[in-house]
Amino acid sequence: MKRIFILLMVVSSFVFSAIDDCKTDVYFGNGILTEDSDAKDNAYLLEESIKQKFGLPYFNKKIGKVDYAYNETHEMVLDGLESALQKFDWDLLLSIISSSHGRDLDRQVKKYKNSIM
Repeated sequence: MKRIFILLMVVSSFVFSAIDDCKTDVYFGNGILTEDSDAKDNAYLLEESIKQKFGLPYFNKKIGKVDYAYNETHEMVLDGLESALQKFDWDLLLSIISSSHGRDLDRQVKKYKNSIM
């Protein structure tokens, strides 16, 4: 009986070592007039900055992944309007851009849920 118990302890500790609830996933949120490729590049630069500032051992121990939560750009006027509406939370006016905003939000929530899983 001891051999089975020891084997189960080794196997269970190996399985649970792959899941670390103490790690943090970091997301770069882009601003106005940012293309998808630029947001992706900025997320990479953020990851490298964290590694440089805190060191690779800290990064490997504390950070799960670094990714980006892309908010689609619609050129200066619409991006500015979207930003202003979000700041003031005007629900009626937000409906002007809700279709693209909804896609962005759905995409970001999916990424966050995948991180949690």
